[in-house]
Amino acid sequence: MENFEKARIQLTLLYIMLSFLLLGMSNFVAVNAERYAFNSIEQALADKKERPVLTAVLARNLNNFDVNFIKILLTLDVFLVVLVSYASYILSGYTLTPIENMLQMQEEFSADASHELRTPLTTINMSIEALRRSDENLSQDSVETLDNIQQEVARMRKIVSGLLTLVRRDQASLEKIDLSAVLKTCCDQLRLNAQKKNIVVDAKINDGLYLFGGKDAIVQVVLNILDNAIKYTPDGGKVILVAQKEGPKIVIEISDTGKGIAKSELENVFKRFYRAHEAGEGLGLGLSIAKKIVEEHHGKLKVESNFGVGSTFSIIFNS
Repeated sequence: MENFEKARIQLTLLYIMLSFLLLGMSNFVAVNAERYAFNSIEQALADKKERPVLTAVLARNLNNFDVNFIKILLTLDVFLVVLVSYASYILSGYTLTPIENMLQMQEEFSADASHELRTPLTTINMSIEALRRSDENLSQDSVETLDNIQQEVARMRKIVSGLLTLVRRDQASLEKIDLSAVLKTCCDQLRLNAQKKNIVVDAKINDGLYLFGGKDAIVQVVLNILDNAIKYTPDGGKVILVAQKEGPKIVIEISDTGKGIAKSELENVFKRFYRAHEAGEGLGLGLSIAKKIVEEHHGKLKVESNFGVGSTFSIIFNS
């Protein structure tokens, strides 16, 4: 997994930094030991009786000692750095592998469970439809009960689909996406919903925006955030989509004049199954899925909001 490889590299760098600290301390001790030895020699040279003998010995060895000492010390440091770097990478792998395996097992279980849930949900829905067709004398209460069951089945199917999106690995085919065209199409798709609430959708999209990734996934992200903006904006409000290049990045900002999000809830909006108090009905999965997709495209999804004024969701991609 990409996240675990990043974590492994970070742990490796941390171990290396600690190793450099230890190396620095050992070098400091070694240099001070060398200085202490030379100080002792200088003190001995101050003794007139021992000076001739020491002078003869030092004359042969002193010129090369300092250079040789530094070479040996540097060679030892290089060897230790290589050894410690390799050991750090192996150690970080041992540290993270059990966690990675456990998370992979959880993802496989969630994916399998989600797949298995689809069959009974489909069966329930088909049974209700069969019951409607076979018995035309159903009471009003029975019809309402069946309607409620079908609504809950539809909600469960959305939850299952959302869970599958969250736990699956990104296997979408990658292509060069005309992001400008995709954004315009998304705005057109939801314009009717906005018109029903007398909401203006103002799109300011620069031409020539291209991104390498999964087209369907990007459409899902944009539609999700746009739909939320329209849903939580009161009648007569405004939704603005701005897309442009800023240096090497593509920045998409979707702003609304809606209810906004309280500061205490901002940090939770991307969590699975979390719904703000003002959100009303919803599964609490849409923004989690959007964030996952954006991060799979090596981008960032963030939000700024003023409660009672509106919110701005920013999608940032490397072009």
